[in-house]
Amino acid sequence: ILTYRKKKKEKKAKKQEKKSIIREWIEAIAWALVIVLILQYFLFELYVIPTGSMIPTIEEGTRALVIKTVFGPELLPGKLKYNLFRKPERGEVIVFENPDPKIEPMSPAKKILHKIIFLLTLTKVDIDADKYGRPKVRLLLKRVIGIPGERIRMRDGNVQILFKGDNSWRTEAAVKKNNKKEYPIQRMIRKEQGQKPLLTGVPALFNNYSINPQKFHLMTHWRKKHLGWYIPDNRFFPMGDNRDFSKDARYYGPVLHYNLIGKALFSFWPAHKIGPVK
Repeated sequence: ILTYRKKKKEKKAKKQEKKSIIREWIEAIAWALVIVLILQYFLFELYVIPTGSMIPTIEEGTRALVIKTVFGPELLPGKLKYNLFRKPERGEVIVFENPDPKIEPMSPAKKILHKIIFLLTLTKVDIDADKYGRPKVRLLLKRVIGIPGERIRMRDGNVQILFKGDNSWRTEAAVKKNNKKEYPIQRMIRKEQGQKPLLTGVPALFNNYSINPQKFHLMTHWRKKHLGWYIPDNRFFPMGDNRDFSKDARYYGPVLHYNLIGKALFSFWPAHKIGPVK
């Protein structure tokens, strides 16, 4: 047995000596890429905020670290997700897959290459771009405003929430105060209108619908404004803090929990914005 072990060690030593420096570097790089992919797919994701929809909380172009294990990791990259750890809570800033059907899915090979380059360059190089060279918005970062069983509606551009089993609507400000979860909200106001919001609100929409009841799209919009969006089980209602400059669940409806990627934990660029995402 000792002779066998000795011969095995000698054979391994000779094999190691035959390895060239180039081969050693190739193996080291290959293992590094494997580790990068494991980290990207199962533990965390680097994300660049593509728009100003979360101003003033997060500026456009901010680099953030997204933890993927908070709500549950992917069992297979981009396929099976284990979302049973816990569900997102109201007020959390989360990242999820863009529900826009116009965005074409990436091939597996390109997705792997994209993740490797994106992480190794600390988000500076993005090979997933459109014909104009702009990065495709495959992931969105928003704040959870509504949870399953609730209704969300807008009044003069302000959010109102109807809790499950309740009969009266509550303002977002009152809900934030009750939950002791404060976050800023930015609104766009026309100067010539003083304090009047840009959005028309329910009265104007109701007048248009009453004049043109045959127009189905007016009825649909009126129902959304009057009754709000109902949030079914295993869905959540994300919105941007920059309310009048955010394409969020008001456009594509409540988002499936299955499409959740993770929680935005930490911003690492620009320098003056380094710190936890709240």
